[in-house]
Amino acid sequence: MTKRKDSAPTWVDPDDAPALTEEFFENGTWRIGEQEVTREEAQAAISESRGCRIDCRRQ
Repeated sequence: MTKRKDSAPTWVDPDDAPALTEEFFENGTWRIGEQEVTREEAQAAISESRGCRIDCRRQ
């Protein structure tokens, strides 16, 4: 079926956020509050807040 010539164009919401890709996350900056930290420091803080060691997520 073809689109009618007098139909309205497809609407795209200008407020839609872009897709979050792997590249987006790979290029991100790890922060705790306003302080930049390494990935390892951030993961340790996350694990500590959950009450487990950093290796517990691998088990």
